[in-house]
Amino acid sequence: MRVFLGMLIALPACAGCTTTKGVRYVYQDRDFGVVGVPENSDRWPNHYRRQAEKLMAAHFPEGHEIVRAEEVVEGSRTLKIQDSKSAELAPQLPGELVKVAKLGRNASRCQSDTLQIKECRIVYRRVPRAPEGAFAKRPTLTPTQYIDPNEAERRKANEKPPEKAAPERKQKEEDKSGKQPAKAE
Repeated sequence: MRVFLGMLIALPACAGCTTTKGVRYVYQDRDFGVVGVPENSDRWPNHYRRQAEKLMAAHFPEGHEIVRAEEVVEGSRTLKIQDSKSAELAPQLPGELVKVAKLGRNASRCQSDTLQIKECRIVYRRVPRAPEGAFAKRPTLTPTQYIDPNEAERRKANEKPPEKAAPERKQKEEDKSGKQPAKAE
């Protein structure tokens, strides 16, 4: 009997975990989507982030990536509390004197609070598929080295011919000493 009662209590709780209460699609198209959640957390009992991941996976079963998560103001709610209290004191006297001797006090209070209703929006997109043959057929721990097609041109540009290097040295020597070096004949 206890097991049966325990199952009756646990069944509605488990059913509540599978629904996406509070998590909703805000926008969907072929490449992007937006999911709205009351709070961007995965805490018990709501697990909003987990529910949002389920919705995103349902939209793009081949894979998705989160572009950004932001908090937006959806609206506002105003809560007004009004309260009034009155008290009367009537002494134990004859009726005619009571009318004259009534003492009373009235108090009223009014409070108004405005709250912003915020929601977290998760913007996600479809993971772009790589074209066929874009990856290695057989991945290894030692991949082939990248061959730079412009390496030969860079090497040629960095090398200077020896006859052009000599005048540059003479110019540097002139700048250091302040004199012109003697010309060899």
